[in-house]
Parts: sequence; C-alpha cells; structure tokens
Amino acid sequence: MEDLMGQIQEWIAREREEYLAQGPERFSGPEYAYLLEAEEVIFDLDLHDIKNILPTFDVFEAIAGRSHNEFYGTPLCIEARKAFPWISKGQVRELEWQRFAKLFGITNRKAHCFFWKVSFWELRKGLVVFTDEEQ
Repeated sequence: MEDLMGQIQEWIAREREEYLAQGPERFSGPEYAYLLEAEEVIFDLDLHDIKNILPTFDVFEAIAGRSHNEFYGTPLCIEARKAFPWISKGQVRELEWQRFAKLFGITNRKAHCFFWKVSFWELRKGLVVFTDEEQ
C-alpha cells in the first residue's frame, strides 16, 4: 500500500505542478475547475486552493469511475480501486472524498468546501434533476 500511495502522490504532485504553473485565466470561468469570484466568498476557497485540490479530486473521481480523465484506466487507477474499496463506484460522496483528500494533505474543511462548490456547479449546469422537476 505504501508503494501505491507513493505512486499516487507522485501523479498528484506532477498534476499539481502543471496547475500551479498555469496563470489565473486558466481557472476563471463557469466550469467546476474554475473559481468564480462569488465562490471565493461562499466556499472560502482561493485560486491556490483550487490548484492544490483539483489534482487530488481528479484522481478521486477516476477511482470512483465518475470521470474518464488521464488517470482513469491507468494500471495505477485500477490498482487504487482495489486498495480503496470504500470509494463508491459511479458517484462522489462527501465523506469518502474527505477521507481520500485527507490522505493527500487536504484538510476536511477544504475538501468539504470543494465538494459543495462542485455540487452547486452540477446544479447550475442542470446535471442534477430532482424528482419534482420536469425533465
């Protein structure tokens, strides 16, 4: 497990370096990976937080099978699915995300804030439909 964790940490670190090297314009706009001015206030996140959290969230979503990003389908991702059986398949659950994020140095508070930022983005984009709404 130590070797697996080390490999995942290396993957995340490489991705984080790429994010940190990118200018603020890469992170401004209406997508979940961006940070709107209002979100900074509402979710208590700043650009540095986003650049640090995103690589870990990308890996988490790939392990959950919710995102088919660069990590998804790699031998490392397949191995991680076996090592983290508590990560639900096909969905992102807050406490699972917090538990995973904590393994990689993200506080529960920041993981919680990011989770809800993404959740509200999904609502705004119409990706979540409630039973009392017309489809």
